[in-house]
Amino acid sequence: MDEKPKKYVICGHYGATNIGDESIGLALIQTLREVNKDHQITVLSYDKKRSKAFYKRYFKDKEIKTAYLVPAGFRSLWRGIVQNELKSTLQAIKTCDRFVLGGGGLFTDEKIAAIFLWGLQALFALWYKKPLYIVGQSVGPLRFGISRRIVKKIFNKASYIAVRDNASKKVLIECGVQEKIYVLCDLALTLDYKKIMPHNILNKKIVQKKKKKYFIVTFRGWDKKLGKMNKKIVQEVGRIIKEYKLQPVFIPFQLYKENDQAVLNKKIVQKAGLKKNVVQQYHDEIDTLLACFEGAEFVIGVRLHSLLFSVITDTPCVGISYSPKVSNMMHDLKISRYCLHKKEFDTQGALQKKVKRLLSEKQIFHSAVDDYKYKAVACARKQLLKVFK
Repeated sequence: MDEKPKKYVICGHYGATNIGDESIGLALIQTLREVNKDHQITVLSYDKKRSKAFYKRYFKDKEIKTAYLVPAGFRSLWRGIVQNELKSTLQAIKTCDRFVLGGGGLFTDEKIAAIFLWGLQALFALWYKKPLYIVGQSVGPLRFGISRRIVKKIFNKASYIAVRDNASKKVLIECGVQEKIYVLCDLALTLDYKKIMPHNILNKKIVQKKKKKYFIVTFRGWDKKLGKMNKKIVQEVGRIIKEYKLQPVFIPFQLYKENDQAVLNKKIVQKAGLKKNVVQQYHDEIDTLLACFEGAEFVIGVRLHSLLFSVITDTPCVGISYSPKVSNMMHDLKISRYCLHKKEFDTQGALQKKVKRLLSEKQIFHSAVDDYKYKAVACARKQLLKVFK
């Protein structure tokens, strides 16, 4: 290991209550600390106070500093100037040794603002002539020329590029990226969750009034089309409850901007006639969530990282592909046979059939996942430990 500690700035979709992105950041910090426990780390976040409290829970021996993202709108710019937060952000970038833009699906124009937001963060790192490490990314779809030009310019100036699926590598090559592109697993999979979980929670299950076997369901309020699909999912969940006599547990993965809890409570669960108390309250305790996944019979997941949590805990899962990143990930995992696309919901009972197939092929699922985890996670850890020396 390198004896000389470095100053790292980690930038990503942190502090915005997205459990998937928080788990990526947690894994990235864990890796850097493994390389050298004295590395100085500053995380650029949407909410620096939330992020500071989050990291303090898991890294008690050494402070993880936080600052706001480079302002990309009037409100954040006003805060940056009036509260002097912009100076702190720029100072962190200016004095760092390496700038890491850490996953996940940042560079996509499904929501066009994302391209400009993350492009701006990378631009400031390059402006200060800092080595830019782009890791854990999925790229695309890129529907507009301006998106492809931004991606091409930024990625061609990166010191290191690692995407989390083969389809993203193909998108980058088609954009004209000529730098070497590595394909590593999602950083969340590299998280050594046994280290972050207190001993008293390792075997903890979902807290229930009556002890009963359960399965987990996650949703995402992405757009109107997905909203319609969510309602169809709940209808089928009702049938699955009757067939398997299991309790459904709905777990929100995000609260800010996309409020999963509101979607679950107001738009889906109540209207479908399912009991409101099956919706868990949002929290960002990754250790508790992983314990919940570990105790489930299976998972039906729209949220990408609910599927990755299933992989981490070896819990069978059916993935619902609202975005290419979901089907791309499941393809690389070799479990695409348990992936359901939006268009397939036109056929009644499609989700039930996927669940039935999953439960009849548990051994096939476990074999595929275990083989992937053993090889892909070992490869990612080995390479990242080498890169971040």
